[in-house]
Amino acid sequence: MKGLILSSQDHAAHKKEALDLAKEAIKQDIRSLLCWHVFGMIHRTDKNYTEAARCFQVAIRSDPSNLRILNDLAQCQVQIRDYPGFLRTRHALMTAQPTQKQNWLGFVVALHLVGQRQKALEACNAYLGTIPATKKELPPSSEPDVEQSELFLYKVQLQVELERWAEALQTLDQQEADIIDKPVWLQQRALVLFKLGRLQDAEVCYRELIDFNSECHADHYGLQEALGLKGDLTPEKADRMAALYQDLRQKHPASITCFTMPLIALPASHPSFRPTLDCFLRRCFVKGMPAAFIEAKPLYASPEKVAVIDELLRGYVEGLTSPAQRFAGDDHEAGAAVIVFVWLFQAQHLDRRGLFQEALAVIEGAIRHTPTMLDLLACKSRIAKHCGDVKAAAQWMDAARRMDLADRSANTNSVKYWLRADEPVVAARLVALFAKQDSEAHEHLCDMQCMWYFLEKGRAHHRMGEYSMALKSLRLVDKFLGEMIDDQFEFHNYCLRKCTLRAYMQMLDLGQSIYTNRYWMAAAVELIKVYCDLADRPELRTPRKSPAELAREAAEEAAKKAQEDLSPEERKKAKLRAKQAEKRKAKKEDHDTAATAAAAALLEESSLKTSKTDEDPYGHKLLA
Repeated sequence: MKGLILSSQDHAAHKKEALDLAKEAIKQDIRSLLCWHVFGMIHRTDKNYTEAARCFQVAIRSDPSNLRILNDLAQCQVQIRDYPGFLRTRHALMTAQPTQKQNWLGFVVALHLVGQRQKALEACNAYLGTIPATKKELPPSSEPDVEQSELFLYKVQLQVELERWAEALQTLDQQEADIIDKPVWLQQRALVLFKLGRLQDAEVCYRELIDFNSECHADHYGLQEALGLKGDLTPEKADRMAALYQDLRQKHPASITCFTMPLIALPASHPSFRPTLDCFLRRCFVKGMPAAFIEAKPLYASPEKVAVIDELLRGYVEGLTSPAQRFAGDDHEAGAAVIVFVWLFQAQHLDRRGLFQEALAVIEGAIRHTPTMLDLLACKSRIAKHCGDVKAAAQWMDAARRMDLADRSANTNSVKYWLRADEPVVAARLVALFAKQDSEAHEHLCDMQCMWYFLEKGRAHHRMGEYSMALKSLRLVDKFLGEMIDDQFEFHNYCLRKCTLRAYMQMLDLGQSIYTNRYWMAAAVELIKVYCDLADRPELRTPRKSPAELAREAAEEAAKKAQEDLSPEERKKAKLRAKQAEKRKAKKEDHDTAATAAAAALLEESSLKTSKTDEDPYGHKLLA
């Protein structure tokens, strides 16, 4: 029991003592269920789930029906992805307590995880058979049953994975009143109808989904597939595609996707391509959309479409810079700000084509016209980056940041650009502007698991030859992913209790594929390069002095030099002031009460301090 109490203390010495006590207890009685259970709980507290599962397995041999140990074992087994063992444990729990909802759902999920979807579906049906129909049992004024709704959707998911399309459709139709999440119900129904070959019914579902959210690309692709418009478009199919989105734009005039989808799918030679693109660009420029180029990026895969964009942009600039200041064919005058957004798009267009000097000329003209627009400075920064001038890019991005000091996105971009310019000190000062006031910036970024920052910081230190700091920053990215996996532990029982089985399966799938994360892969590649450099040149393992250490030495050297330049009289006065300052400091320390000192000592002993101390702030131990 003492070991269990000590293991909860956030102190390395206490944790080691807790393990030693648990081992000593097992030596006293190696068959004790309690000792092995406590030993497993201590390992679980240390997040050593593999050893914890082994201890729980030994403990369960003494009492195979102990529900507490079985539940702890099941949590550890699913955490370490021991799905066959998880199935056995969940089966034992369901057999011991068949009236508990959590045990049934855990057994269903375990069958699903080991690939026995047919048995999982049968178990799910058996459990649903024990639940009375919501609409029959509850009065009309009652709130809908969210848990039952989730169970029906999970059942449909199992049927879809088994490719039992007719059964899935039957479930969706019969339980329509019980399923609360209507968009998901429509998506599943559209998919099932498409698989059954009922394309017209699937089309109706996809149109309802687009009415609900016209910006969802998956629903647009589903509608195109139901209408047979996916893949290479024949002239007849291209005409149908153009007519489809002409109708959708009339129903959803504010939708950007209803413009971009036909522009991506149709060839540049189609008669409706140019008018649609012209309408889309004019709409973006008149409304003042700085992100218009991002929406048009997919078009740059086709040289023919790029040529059309270039021709339209030249016409816009010519018309808006003329005395009439209007688009070609328009009777009314465009606003004064419209030309700025045209120039912004044109600069990004030229930058994308690799015409950097022309892009710089256009964006500089736009900045002279409207020097207070943040997006123009950010665009010039990106063009400078593409030219290879990372210092100028960082300076221009910082100028954009200063336009709006409350803009977190601009601050983030500025930090990233300063890191790429090998200025981690400047970047750290800027990133601290949006850190919590009651914590240091580094601690706040670690709590937020800010992978992009430490990846860019590690790369910067590597380029600067500061290998210890590079290792420290890059290894934090790996640590964050480990923490994400450990954080899943608390949700194994929670998701079963709340019946969020579909989200739970997605979470487990994420745990399986988490190391395909692009930040982790980039950090791994950079770490390999760092370790290769250290292996090729062992002298690099000698720790270099950190910037803070160099600054402190420079300050001491400057103070020493200033002392030497003083006259004997001034030197004597300086010594007297130093002595007086030391006396004041000693007098202040004497005023501390004994109670405060005792409380501080007790706080240190019990490890209750909330501040985190870094034992290796410059990563020198990582070079050993």
